[in-house]
Amino acid sequence: MHATGADSRRRAPLPVALASLVIVVAGLKAAAPILVPITLAFFLALVLLPLLGWLRRRRLPTWLAILTVIVVAFVAVGAFALVASASVADIRDALPRYVGRVQLLQVRVGAWLAAHGIALPDASIPELLDTGRIVGAVGTLVRGAVEIVERAFLIFLIVVLLLAESITFPEKARRILASGGTDLGRLERVAEEVFHYLTIKTLVSLATGALMGLLIWALGIDFPLLWGMLAFALNYVPNVGGAISVLPPVVLALLANGPGRALLLLAGYLVVHLLLGSILEPHLLGRKLGLSTLVVFLSLIFWGWLWGPIGLLLSVPLTMAVKIVLEQSDQLRWIAILLGTARESEPPSRRPGAPAARAAPDAGA
Repeated sequence: MHATGADSRRRAPLPVALASLVIVVAGLKAAAPILVPITLAFFLALVLLPLLGWLRRRRLPTWLAILTVIVVAFVAVGAFALVASASVADIRDALPRYVGRVQLLQVRVGAWLAAHGIALPDASIPELLDTGRIVGAVGTLVRGAVEIVERAFLIFLIVVLLLAESITFPEKARRILASGGTDLGRLERVAEEVFHYLTIKTLVSLATGALMGLLIWALGIDFPLLWGMLAFALNYVPNVGGAISVLPPVVLALLANGPGRALLLLAGYLVVHLLLGSILEPHLLGRKLGLSTLVVFLSLIFWGWLWGPIGLLLSVPLTMAVKIVLEQSDQLRWIAILLGTARESEPPSRRPGAPAARAAPDAGA
């Protein structure tokens, strides 16, 4: 009877945990307008911290170092917005030319289908190319851009406060530890892992955007700066972001330059993402990522549903943070093992290099 009671006590928390999880997810969904800019600002602050530390090591005053970091970030975002707006204006001017080519392609495809006894509705493509539809779509994009700009000021304000707080946080941590407070090792590990991932991902994304922009420019495809920036931004979305970023320039190349240029662009895209995304990035990240491919894909779906496009961009760092926190709990470590890779699930004695790593301290002793 005692064993049965103990088993029931061990099993009882599971329904409570599941109910709590549902409540937490519902809360995250409902509080998205507040939590999304705060979370994005937190990750941006992590990316900017190295520059802040470098400036402070050059003996710049704290206020001047923070101001410099914010100006650099603001200039980068402003340049991104200017290039995007200029590219949108160029696309608007070039739209009639591309519409004419699509209509010519429709005529040729319709003639080929008619020669083979297949009827193509005449109104299908012209309806899609209706000017009113295009103007409505552009209006929707403009309204979305205005909302992003409005949030950008709030995000920059939070980033400034976080950077200022990062100056005093080490002293606060020392006081907490000296007074016997909670061990901050878990929080430090989460910050280090996420910081490492974001740093490597940002560098790889910059290289990806630059190489794709140069490739598109070399092939003579329109708007190389825009497509390079799109490749940079969407490279943060694992697995599917790169494929989405290459679709618009491929379609433009197919319409304006023919299938040969489109195939060359696809081949170049595969080479760039094979070298950077499949070889260089995993080598630089090492085992820091520690998430299985299935978990990465499911995290895209979950965080994208929860927080929209920002959730897609932050899906991997957020899932990493959850995994690291779970690893610190004896009761929930099994969930962290499920989220990790097969290599991480092996016992430490079976991992390559584990015995040597443990033997080194003994030899030194």
